[in-house]
Amino acid sequence: MSSLRDTPLSISSLYAELGAVVAKAFPRSRELWVKGEIQKVSDYFHKSGHCYIDLIDPDYPDPAKAPVLRVKCWKQTWSVLRSQLSQEGIELAAGMNVVINGYIDFYQVRGEVSFILEGIDLESLLGRLALERKRLIESLSKEGLLELNKSIDIPPVPLRVGLVASPGTEGYSDFIGQLMDSGYGFHVIIVPTQVQGSSAAKSIVAALDLLISYELDVAVIVRGGGSKADLLTFDDASVARRVATMPVPVLTGIGHTGDQSVVDMVANSSFITPTSCGRRLVEVIDSYMETIQSSARQISSLAVESITYAENYFATLSGKIATAGNRALDNQAKVVTSLAGKLASQALVHLVREREMLKHVSKRLSDSAMRAISYNVAVAENARRLTLAYDPIRQIERGYSITWVSDGESKRIMRSIRDADIGNTLITRLSDGSVHSRISAFSEDASARNEDRQ
Repeated sequence: MSSLRDTPLSISSLYAELGAVVAKAFPRSRELWVKGEIQKVSDYFHKSGHCYIDLIDPDYPDPAKAPVLRVKCWKQTWSVLRSQLSQEGIELAAGMNVVINGYIDFYQVRGEVSFILEGIDLESLLGRLALERKRLIESLSKEGLLELNKSIDIPPVPLRVGLVASPGTEGYSDFIGQLMDSGYGFHVIIVPTQVQGSSAAKSIVAALDLLISYELDVAVIVRGGGSKADLLTFDDASVARRVATMPVPVLTGIGHTGDQSVVDMVANSSFITPTSCGRRLVEVIDSYMETIQSSARQISSLAVESITYAENYFATLSGKIATAGNRALDNQAKVVTSLAGKLASQALVHLVREREMLKHVSKRLSDSAMRAISYNVAVAENARRLTLAYDPIRQIERGYSITWVSDGESKRIMRSIRDADIGNTLITRLSDGSVHSRISAFSEDASARNEDRQ
């Protein structure tokens, strides 16, 4: 142990030996190819112009512990590779399997081993992308998603439009311009969306999810022209499935001149430019309006024909009715004249008869009225005499009187000595006045008592 301590290595010496070992095992002259799955790509347009990639082994038993290879591509090399990838419509992204070549570099300052990228196997990469696209299309077909959205009819007047686009871009302006120039009252709900780049797929899916909450006639996705790499988003499985399962027709206006994207294939209708997509919506409404106008013209024509026919028919009918009416009026005039003569003659006879009857009835009524009046006069006289006979005033004038008993609060007619008590006041009415007296004693008439008993 002490001998080892006598000869320790400095860090630089250790790294120098490691660098020599690495250089001997992996000389730059060796054509070294490595395959792996992209775990992360640094800012695609890094400020330095370099590109940094993390590769992992996709077949490693424990993905969480899979070894990572740090890949660096210097600016000069990366500018060429990026141009080649763009021409093929490829943008490196996480999840891609790639085959790259380059050399191992040991950076002694940090003691870091990395892989310097010098080339990418484009053929294998294109083949895998094409294979993945083919498999996605086959999967969508088996699930019935290629035709699902196409089975939804576009409404005849699609004025309520949900738009997934990037405002301010040429594609957005071209589409909106078609709607504005049409003169129709389109109501457009715009969801500003990123339509290219690594996060574009998630952005588009989120925008479509949001539009489901609105009452729409159609949903539209538009994007202007671009490279194949710019349009890779529209081959994404999540975007394709969201478009296919939308509850309203989805129209796409993606500026491409090559093959259709998978999103185009599952959409209800696809167009090669945003302009043609907007024009199609206008044409649908134009067609509906033409149908309405054509129907209106047919209805107007039929109405004119019907009115003309009716006028002719009613003119003929009115002539017949006038002739028949005149004949009927003449006949009725004759009948009325005849009836009028008969009525006049019968009326005179009837009036003479009724006049004689009225005279007879009038005489009978006059005699009866006089008898009734005489009878009622006699009855009234008898009643007057009877009333006078029982008039208390006349009885008092003949010598009779009326006596009331008063207790100070009320008075009552006294008919018997039993109607009063000693001390009560008596009021006696005579013919010329009243006498007030007070009871001091009672004397009972025996003859009256006997009469009461009899």
